[in-house]
This record gives sequence, C-alpha cells and structure tokens, in this order.
Amino acid sequence: MKIEFNNVGLLKYAEIDLSKDLIVLTGPNNTGKTYAAYSVYGLYKFNQLDSFNGGIAYNISDSEQWISSLKEYGSYSLNLLDLFKNIKPQIETQNQILIKNELSNIFDADNSLFEKSDITLHIEENKALSNLFQLPIIRVFTSGKISIHFTKKVDDEYLNIFLVEEGSKEPNVEKNDAFIKSMLEEIISQIICKSIFNKVFIAPAERAAINIFSRQLSFKRNLMVDTLLEFKDKRKLDDIFSKAQRYPLPIRDSLEIAEDVFELQKNKSEYAFLADKIEEDLLKGKIKISKEGSVQFNPFGSKVKNLEIHLTASIVKSLSNLVFYFRHLAKKGDFIIIDEPELNLHPDNQRKIARLIGEFVNHGFKVMISTHSDYIIREINNLIMLKVGSEQANNLAIKYGYEPVQLIDHQRVGAYLFHKNKNVSIDVTETGFEVDTINEEINNLNNAAEEIYFTLFD
Repeated sequence: MKIEFNNVGLLKYAEIDLSKDLIVLTGPNNTGKTYAAYSVYGLYKFNQLDSFNGGIAYNISDSEQWISSLKEYGSYSLNLLDLFKNIKPQIETQNQILIKNELSNIFDADNSLFEKSDITLHIEENKALSNLFQLPIIRVFTSGKISIHFTKKVDDEYLNIFLVEEGSKEPNVEKNDAFIKSMLEEIISQIICKSIFNKVFIAPAERAAINIFSRQLSFKRNLMVDTLLEFKDKRKLDDIFSKAQRYPLPIRDSLEIAEDVFELQKNKSEYAFLADKIEEDLLKGKIKISKEGSVQFNPFGSKVKNLEIHLTASIVKSLSNLVFYFRHLAKKGDFIIIDEPELNLHPDNQRKIARLIGEFVNHGFKVMISTHSDYIIREINNLIMLKVGSEQANNLAIKYGYEPVQLIDHQRVGAYLFHKNKNVSIDVTETGFEVDTINEEINNLNNAAEEIYFTLFD
C-alpha cells in the first residue's frame, strides 16, 4: 500500500510505500517526518477499532444473496477474492476521508491547519490478498437466539458463514435480515481491514518523559474529573477545560499504556525474548513493574535494586517502553513506529539498536523509524550488504558479531529523504543507501576539523 500526503501541517508533499518491512524516514529537522509518521499511525490505529466501536463498515452490494442462502441453507461460502475486488475502492476512499477528518484529533491541533490537507491511499491488491488468504478465522457473533459463525483455514480463499438459531434446526430469520446484513458487513469489513492494516505500536520521541511523568499526569486528570463531577457553576467550565492538558494521539496512547502497566503486564507475548535481548544488549538490567504499578529497574551485578524510573540512566527511560511492549503487548505482524531510535544512545548502542531493528523485521514485524543518526543508517547498510549470503559475507558477519537473524534483504527496505517539507525516495541497493544531507554535514565537519588542526597546530 502506498500513501500520499498533500499539505498535512508543515508537510507539503510526501509518498511512502507501506508495503516495505523496514521504512526509514530521514532528513533535516522541521521537514515533515513527524507529520508523516503520526498520520500513518492514525491510519492504522483507526482501522484497529472494531466496527461496533466506531470503525468503518463497507457496503457489500450482493449481501442480499448471502442472506437468502443463509436463510435457505444455513450456510454460505464467500469468495474473498471477488469480495476484495468489490470493496477495494471503498476501503481507499473511506479511509482517505476518515484520516483527513481525524487529522486535528491525531495532532491535537486546530482544524484550520488541515483545511487544505489531502491523503490518498493506493492499496496493492496482490499483497493484501496474500495476507487475507493466510489469515485463519474462527469467530462467532450472537444477538438474542441468532448466532453467525465465520471460519476460514490458512491459505483458503473462501470464508465459510453459518447461521444458527438456538433451539431450532432451521433458523427463523424472516425478521432479522437487517441484523444479518449489518453483522455480515461489519465482520467482513474487519477481516478485510486486518489483512491491510497491521496492529500498530508507536514509541514517540517524548517516550522518556512519558515514562517519568505519566503517573503525575494521570493524577492531575483524575483531580480534574473529580472537580468537574462536583462543579456546579457551568459558567467556569470553559476555564477548567482550557487548562486541561492534551497531546497528539501517539502521545495520548503511550500515556495510556504507561498508566496501565500493572494490568497490561498480565498479558504475555511470545516475543518476550526480544525484550530480554534489549535488556541484555543495551540496558544491562531488567525492567519490572512494582505492586503500585510503577516502572522499576534492576541493574545486572548491582546491589541496588528496584530503582524508580526517574533515577535510571537516560537509555533506560528511552527504551523501557519497548521492553514492556515486546514482553506483554507484541503480536505477530505488528507495525512498530520508532521516532528517533538513537535517542539518548551512545554510538555503540546506536549500532546495537540498528541490529535489533533488523531482528524485529526478521521476526515478522513491520518497522518504521525516523532517524538523524549516521551510525544507525550505516549499520543498516551493513545488515543489507551482509545479506548477500556469500562465503565471504558469512565470514565477515562472524568476524564482526552480526547474527543471521539481523540481516535484511534490500528489497524489503524503503528509505525516504525529507527536505524542504517534501520527500524523495532513496534508492536502496545491495550496498544499502546514502543520505546526502547527512554525508554533506559529515564532510563539512571533517574538512573544518582538518583545516583547523593543520592551520593552528601543525
């Protein structure tokens, strides 16, 4: 799927191929990278909603045929290939409208900032169908005595639908056509969207502050709610609301996770080994959640235990949310967006996080990063070059400590340079990719350093 941005905040124009497994956004500050990343986050986030809770349900032109078959035979086999082709234009059009209307909510900004905004989607049919066919489906939805069952095996292009009425061998659905039509369209819309829009998680650049201050912010919001419940003078309500702190959607969602870590830690992810690897390779200690619901840190080999997050090194504050995500929230195929993965990291750890990003990709995650780090980009290039698979490449990987699971095929990588509030695609080859703006500054720095040294000290 490709997404185009026109006049989204400071971003004049950009195009990103979201079918890539690793997407790298780079370029100078204030050129629109965050506008692009947050918009993509909103697009995927809003498509995670169950249609019963506000997501999109698409109109299906021949649903009356399905209802007739269900009423007569109690079952119907739906060809997903034909269905997808039928509603693909709706998916593109309705999501374009949805995201445009939600931009002010995503960025917590005035609508006037997005009056001329336009976002266009181009869904790649083959990729979406491949994902759709691979989905196993077992779902049951019930209303009163009526139940509708949906089943599909992996690699099957047919969705089997069964209608069951409690206490009756043959369903009596004469008065339930509207319910059945609504249920069919909503559930099938969810299934189709799941094949296009991965579940998304974001680590915004503000993550260190979120980890430190989330509990204080939650406390203040609770006080405000209590005040509103007791408040009787409606004339001053506007003044109270004006003092309420609001943030862009990615930050609000990150705060929500940080405030609920005690309950969320009850979830167990099959990718906890990636959390272990972040702790072992980067943090040199373990993240834990206290009985009071606060994030704490236990450094390896230290007598000091249960350090509160505000007392830890900046690297711990920056990466603890990723540790928590992989241990408790991560699911196969998730889309992870990391703003400035190099945040607070020394160059050696920037290289390590780049290798871990390669590992995330090879364990089935889609990853988008926004980075200014030459170390991360050059390390990603190393991961790409070593993927050629020759004996020499394998020997070099062993020599420099690269693991096979970290290496990335260049065809799975998309890179984009943001400059003057637009973006251009950077060619990614077997040797990686070059970022002109970063290389130019490195050359300028080297030239200046040489001239200063040789002029003054040689």
